[in-house]
Amino acid sequence: MLRQIKVADLCNEPEEKLVNLQYSEDSMRRYRKVFQEFKEYTDDCDYSQSKGTDFLLWKFKQLGGFVTSGEHSKNEMYYFRAIRSLAEYFDFGTLFRRHDYHGEIIWPIPFEEVTEGFLKYEAEYGCSHYQYRRCRDIIKDLILFLDSAGIHGLNGITPALMSRSFY
Repeated sequence: MLRQIKVADLCNEPEEKLVNLQYSEDSMRRYRKVFQEFKEYTDDCDYSQSKGTDFLLWKFKQLGGFVTSGEHSKNEMYYFRAIRSLAEYFDFGTLFRRHDYHGEIIWPIPFEEVTEGFLKYEAEYGCSHYQYRRCRDIIKDLILFLDSAGIHGLNGITPALMSRSFY
């Protein structure tokens, strides 16, 4: 069964996690602002990812449409990150800081051989650069999820755990 929670309650839950991830006070202020606007937009209904998407579309329209440069794009980035963080917290019970690390990924040893083998196969058999990067990002997200659940080996992966990653 899918978890049901009011938007207002969901917006209050991840603050401690953001603090633990050492988000700056400026970032915390921006997240609080977006969460407050999202709560007002949804008028205390149950959370769903479609509500988050609707809110972003509404907000971007208010800002003059989605843009990719200038001051508006920075605002949109904060709105997008905050709503994405809520979705991650709702789905996984944790938050990820994907944008912190841009270097080489060192895979946990139990996952290294299969991960590197899969990525090598993708590269050798003609997948696009975009597809390769997307596969890497998906695998990285899975590894982050498993790590947040305390799973550091293949034997800890269960159907119940994996179903948690999709709801």
